[in-house]
Amino acid sequence: MKIYDEAHNLAKAIKDSEEYQNYKKLHDEINNQESVKSELQLFQAQQIELQKRQLSGEKLTEEDLASAQSIYDELIKNEIVAQFFDAERKLNLVMADVSKILGEVMDFR
Repeated sequence: MKIYDEAHNLAKAIKDSEEYQNYKKLHDEINNQESVKSELQLFQAQQIELQKRQLSGEKLTEEDLASAQSIYDELIKNEIVAQFFDAERKLNLVMADVSKILGEVMDFR
């Protein structure tokens, strides 16, 4: 059972981290702005669709990429969205680092 206790401790440490706290604050701010929330959800849905297409072997067109970039450029004009994307990137980096550390310790290569 000790491993589960340690996992809970790690989860708490991540949740208490500056990266998570900043991400959560900005996420909540976006959720309180319905129009921004809707625009962000549409963008995220488009990103998922593009990723699915790529994973299925489909080559994305210049139009696909330009459309995604255009929507992104519009979204980051909103300071809270720009901050949110940055906070999300930083939190993802923490999670990737933790995963890398675990993989290295377990010798998963």
